[in-house]
Amino acid sequence: MSKKYLILSGGLGSELHIKGGEIHGNPLWSTQVMIDDRENLLKQVYRSYIDAGSDVISTNTYQISDDLLRKYANNWSVDELVDKAVQIAQSVCTEYPNRSIKIAGSIGPYGACLYDGSEYTGNYEKSLTIDELQRWHTPRFKALCRNKLDYISIETIPCLKECKSILNLLSTRSDIKAVLTVTCKDSQYLANGKDLFSQVVMETSKYSSIMAVGINCTNPLYITDLLDSARGLLATHQTFIVYPNKGLTWDSDIREFTNSGQSDVRPLDSYVNDWLDRGVTMIGGCCSVGPSDITKIKKAVENNL
Repeated sequence: MSKKYLILSGGLGSELHIKGGEIHGNPLWSTQVMIDDRENLLKQVYRSYIDAGSDVISTNTYQISDDLLRKYANNWSVDELVDKAVQIAQSVCTEYPNRSIKIAGSIGPYGACLYDGSEYTGNYEKSLTIDELQRWHTPRFKALCRNKLDYISIETIPCLKECKSILNLLSTRSDIKAVLTVTCKDSQYLANGKDLFSQVVMETSKYSSIMAVGINCTNPLYITDLLDSARGLLATHQTFIVYPNKGLTWDSDIREFTNSGQSDVRPLDSYVNDWLDRGVTMIGGCCSVGPSDITKIKKAVENNL
């Protein structure tokens, strides 16, 4: 398959849970498997995605923060856990000498580390300034940059304010490439309900280090319209990236994703042609999207070539 397209992996945390990670109900989420020295479980998940056709795996750093570690694992530092996450991903890639597997350094939103589902509402933006968000993101960002990965993946961001805070950080490192994806509540707006996806695309177009912008952990029913809303706004050096969930909705009461009546959602691979036609070149899945889904997505991409 032409490397014009990159097949991403699916949900890391959800697949860890399926394989016995026992991370549901844990505020450290997938970070816990590294703290418990269960790196073989993480390696199994990486292998399952690479074997399914993924060209990219993400570091297990989505939910690492100083705040969480001080509260739940104070014998660990951000630097130590980021380094461990990178080493685990790198060790798996060496098992595939004939594949050029890329590693993306995952940066999740502030809300993920609050462990209250607010990454799907963005309601914390009201009490934080851009500068405060930027300072909060700095330790993990610096640790990932030090490890010289293929690119940084800024993901599941629910509001424009937080996008700007991380873009400000990115502007301090001209040597770092990144992608930025937001989570959206419908076919126009980010999860906070007030910022437009098109605004995010316009904002990222100012940054030469952002090679792709798009949507993740969002109902696939909304993706095509979201892409249409921002067509023509990409900078010439940019492309679209999408990795939705399976049409799930976060239930803050039980702290899990539920189907919540989304009976109109089709299998992800059935959307691929529409998304590729709209300029998507990086495609995969998020929560509850597993290796078998990635295989089908890859086949759909290959059939489009």
